Amino acid sequence: RIRRSVVMGSGMEEKIKQFHETCGGDVADVAALFHALFPHKRFNPQTLGKALGIAEEKMLEGPQVKVTLDQLQHGVQTVSSEESMEVKVEVIDSFISFVREEKEIEAKQQGLELDEAWASELEQRLLTNVKTDKDLMGHLEGVRSLHESWRQNCDDSDESRYPSVVAGPQVLSMDDVFRMFYSRLLTEDERSRLFLRPNESPSDLLRSKLEKFRNKADSSIAKLQRERIVWLMQQATGVEINESCLCDLEKIRELDERICKRMDENFSNKIDKILKDVSLGPSPVRIQLVETEIVKSITGSADEMSWNDFRGYQAVALYACLRALAEENGEQGTVGGLIGSSLKLIKATRRKIGDRFFRKKWLPLESNPDIFNELGYQIGLPMSVSFFEVFGFDPELLALVPSPTYAVLVCFPITPSYKESVDNEASGGEVGAGAAPFFVHQTVGNACGTVAMIHAFASIPAELREEGKGGWLYKFVSSHLSKSPLECAAALEEDEDIAMRHNELARKGDTNVEKFRSGAEESSFQSVLHFICYVEKDGTLYELDGMRKAPVARGSSSQQTLLQDSIAVVQEMMAKSDNELMLNVIALAKQP
Repeated sequence: RIRRSVVMGSGMEEKIKQFHETCGGDVADVAALFHALFPHKRFNPQTLGKALGIAEEKMLEGPQVKVTLDQLQHGVQTVSSEESMEVKVEVIDSFISFVREEKEIEAKQQGLELDEAWASELEQRLLTNVKTDKDLMGHLEGVRSLHESWRQNCDDSDESRYPSVVAGPQVLSMDDVFRMFYSRLLTEDERSRLFLRPNESPSDLLRSKLEKFRNKADSSIAKLQRERIVWLMQQATGVEINESCLCDLEKIRELDERICKRMDENFSNKIDKILKDVSLGPSPVRIQLVETEIVKSITGSADEMSWNDFRGYQAVALYACLRALAEENGEQGTVGGLIGSSLKLIKATRRKIGDRFFRKKWLPLESNPDIFNELGYQIGLPMSVSFFEVFGFDPELLALVPSPTYAVLVCFPITPSYKESVDNEASGGEVGAGAAPFFVHQTVGNACGTVAMIHAFASIPAELREEGKGGWLYKFVSSHLSKSPLECAAALEEDEDIAMRHNELARKGDTNVEKFRSGAEESSFQSVLHFICYVEKDGTLYELDGMRKAPVARGSSSQQTLLQDSIAVVQEMMAKSDNELMLNVIALAKQP
């Protein structure tokens, strides 16, 4: 109540009300206001939603979210109280003026009409620019080379090996390419005519203004657009498509209907099972399996039709061209209206991928004992143990780490040679005799830091683990002791609370990822940086790496020599690396 009297006094409540009336509760405007009012606090959809009292799922809906006046007032009060900051009236005043100016510009832009001659000139200019851009040609050569390699080395009837599956559907996506060229299309005089702000991309405005011309299939503007799309597809993939096929409305409607028939409830249930089945592999493997099912729904539908020679990958390329038309001309446009149903089903399927793996996307955790201790104590690490920095491998520097040491965590970039060793040992590595340590597979990228912490916690003596009873670590380990590594991985994937806690601490780190990028296996599902953990059990040193199928024995050890023995293995790994390996080491040890 005291904070409310400070925040909402002196006309503040009226100012907030004025701002809300001006912006209409637009979530982007509200976010901009919060960044200005509280410049030292980081806001993302989750943290802003928490302040406003809006559920995370609702905030993820994006621009259509509307903030009520009560939610806005609640958010200002909450954050100002947390930050012990006074809210400045002049900041809100300036934002009221700013939003009003923005609304006036938007109204002018909405009232604009392009004449057909200028629209035709812009479309021709866009086609010319695309065909003559050197940077784009360099990019297209790379994509074309990927396709040529696929044709030479793979069976073209195997949908699981299609470039759009292996390299990702973005290899056939033209939206970003076109958006880049829209930004280069206009002169300064033309930008003024369109009331564009400085540095504002004209992409969305031009697309909306050109829609009515492009949706007339027999117009010269529509023909130029189709020519641009099929040219780009041919350059990128080697697939030749006649632009007239993109206005064969009956065939497009039939293709849409057949795809929808295939993507029925059974298809949806199959996708759900693939995404949840960790035994199939880590997230990229399951994503590729889902993309293969999407591709099969397109190729299978095309095979049932007699539409030129559109079979296999040609059908996938054709659908990508239709999608590009739908994206540029709007969902209610001629093509958008015809393939809208199947396009929605494909987008819904890919949203399932996002919900499973990316909505609660794990961020890279910094190899910093302060970060690990803060996260650890939040989730139940006993206060009698701590993570300590290992400053070097010389005996006098190792002696700075308190004794006894219970686990050694190593953070390093994944190199090709390391990835190869993981692949080789995954099919039958040397595993120690007897009962192996508690082990969790990692099936989600960037979760390796938390996986390593789980392995470290499970390795400390039982009496110390009891000190953390009631915490997340204790509950997870104790409830999964009899579970397989894959079952543990599945439980970790489903746990949104630990993902949120992990990410909160990850945002506090300041690791320079670019510094470690050299030599990293960027195609790996892991982050550029990866954590593994060394522990001792029954006289054996174990390497616990969630990328592997099981713990790997690395020789004999004891609790007294665990740190030195782990460092010896790390030094061997460094010697075998493709190039100089930069790494960090932290140790979990008893508090002195």
